[in-house]
Amino acid sequence: MIVQIILLAIMVGIAFFMQEEKVLLLILMLLPFNFLIKSAFYPVIGAGQVFGSWKEAMLSTVFLKIVYHIFTKKIALNKYFPIWSISIFFLGMVFLFVRAPIMTDALISLKSLGYSLVVFFIFAHVQLRFLTNRKISIGIGISALAVFIIAHIEQLLLTRQFAEMYHVFKEQLPNGRLLYTESAYTILARNRMFGPMVGPNELGMYSALILVYFSYLFFTQKLDRTSKIFLLVLLILGISTLIQTYSRASWAVFLMSSFFVFVIGVRKWKPIIYFGIYVLVSVATMVAINKDLRFIFTGSVTGKEASASTRVETFGASSAKIYKKPLGYGLGTIQYSTKNPRSFNTEIFWWMVAGELGIIFGIILILIYLITTFNILHYSQRAMYTNTFTAVMPSFLFTIVVAGWSSVIVFDPTFQEYLWSFCGLAINPLLTKTDYEL
Repeated sequence: MIVQIILLAIMVGIAFFMQEEKVLLLILMLLPFNFLIKSAFYPVIGAGQVFGSWKEAMLSTVFLKIVYHIFTKKIALNKYFPIWSISIFFLGMVFLFVRAPIMTDALISLKSLGYSLVVFFIFAHVQLRFLTNRKISIGIGISALAVFIIAHIEQLLLTRQFAEMYHVFKEQLPNGRLLYTESAYTILARNRMFGPMVGPNELGMYSALILVYFSYLFFTQKLDRTSKIFLLVLLILGISTLIQTYSRASWAVFLMSSFFVFVIGVRKWKPIIYFGIYVLVSVATMVAINKDLRFIFTGSVTGKEASASTRVETFGASSAKIYKKPLGYGLGTIQYSTKNPRSFNTEIFWWMVAGELGIIFGIILILIYLITTFNILHYSQRAMYTNTFTAVMPSFLFTIVVAGWSSVIVFDPTFQEYLWSFCGLAINPLLTKTDYEL
């Protein structure tokens, strides 16, 4: 415990004394490895509950510094940040937290549903003097490349070792297949890629966001030779990772948001055709070398895969539960992290939100997503200089709203923090595109 406290104090000290923008880039680069870091250090520091909050502690420190700058009028409140809808939402969350059946579970939901919006506030208001779109892209790209490399090492070479390190390994069958303590690590008896993250679905959603962002950068911007090679390797490993997570919702998010970005946003034939070729060649290659991919795809379509076959049924059952109690069952009663009996089971993100918060606050959260989407679009039309985040995030955020009606995995914490940090950068008036070359 003492070691954890010391490590946490060091991270808070870094956040306090280092420039805010550099702290945020450091967090973006380290965040995908949070679960891996905690698991790797388990023999030394134990379960890591204290040290595990390093990112929240660092972000909270930066948040307080930004609020101080706003009150002292060193920076102004971003007019594209939906302050009123988010404030109303937080007031409702506090009210529901006080009335929650189980406080520990409510605290998990409060963090999961609310903290990402705090991240949004931080990235929308941070003063960027050193960082440009180019430097942020380099940092995120290096981090993502490491994620994809580690994911392939896990899947091809060290699957059992990673499972044991994450404490999800159960046993290995004579045919070599692994059994996990958590069902999410397999699909139709096939192992799913999870790499440095807590599970395949979290890796899938992260990969989808990274791929859309860097695909836009690669296929629409003028890049030097080194940048093209780096991004091409990143995109090849990234789509290989995305496919092998076998996260169907992540596949859909990637394809749907890419359609919006390129067909509706870019509207130029050359990048659209090149992107289409990249996707088709990647999928065809994976189908040719990965027999499991065809089996899982057909199993999902025909209903042999359990979660796919029951999705429509749980959608109807969940909506009936919400209809019976429109004010909600209580904060923390439905989210997956609870160890207590859930009020009802659902695979739909928006039903989980409405089930815990009630219909009214569920609608408010949907509106926050939609208002932010339109605010980024409005900003892109008014700003003299915009950046890659501004071009990509309206399409991606709107896609998440749609995907939330078919899957609950958009709830994953790492993905949510990445999603809203990108949205914050999309409306940050001090971040310009300047030089895209990596």
